[in-house]
Amino acid sequence: MGGIVILDHVREIIFKPELYEITPVNTLMFMPETTIEIGESMNDVAQKFYNSDKFNLVVLDQGKYVGFISRARVFFRCIGGCLKIFLMTNLQVFSEFSVL
Repeated sequence: MGGIVILDHVREIIFKPELYEITPVNTLMFMPETTIEIGESMNDVAQKFYNSDKFNLVVLDQGKYVGFISRARVFFRCIGGCLKIFLMTNLQVFSEFSVL
């Protein structure tokens, strides 16, 4: 079984070199409860962020770690796309209104 190691789990031994050789990495690892598969839809990803209340989620490709994605990046991309559509629509309406 795989997992990830975060700084909070290493903090206790990082400045104690005598523990390096006797601390197996698997005792520091954990598998996050919520993960994202690389092919998931943005709707599913947004829902996972909402349900998990996490700020970062692990991204997997067929069960193997490929990275993290942040809530801010997902929502910025989603909101940015919506804002662009909103602005384009309003500019079009405004220009049509101005012509009249």
